[in-house]
Amino acid sequence: MPPSIRDTVREAADPDAHLSEIARACTPKQRAFPENYPATGGKGGEAARRAGYSAKTASKIAYIVLRHPSVVAYVGELVKAANRALTPKVVNVLEAILDDPTHKDRARVALTLVEKADPTETRHNVQVTHVVDHDKDAVDALRHMLAIGATRAMLEAHFGFTGLSRYERMLALEDATK
Repeated sequence: MPPSIRDTVREAADPDAHLSEIARACTPKQRAFPENYPATGGKGGEAARRAGYSAKTASKIAYIVLRHPSVVAYVGELVKAANRALTPKVVNVLEAILDDPTHKDRARVALTLVEKADPTETRHNVQVTHVVDHDKDAVDALRHMLAIGATRAMLEAHFGFTGLSRYERMLALEDATK
């Protein structure tokens, strides 16, 4: 369908209206650089020169431009578009492999396609055992209660009559070994 008059007027007012947000974040030269890069066989200096940068500084500019966050994002967008354009060819290749019962990768392709369509769900059952030394905790509590001046009745209420004597022996033994 041909562009409407309204689209033509809008395009004249903002020539970058058709660009994505990522592409708009780049200058025209920054956009031209990755567009020219593949055609130069990966020669950054030549791609920079074709994008309109100075021939003297093209190699240095290429190094800088290739690391600019906006350009890196734009390159990612270009790669995704190129991959989407290859989808019909990929589908044709996959169909040819699946249609050939003697193809060595037929089973692998079939399993991959099934996994992509309906991914396998993996469940993990993780059991954590937390080991607590109750005797050490009780001896530490007894040491703290004695330090703050707890009465014998308070200690017996907390540890019990028989437990208190046991923890007192453990505390004495611990202090003796220090």
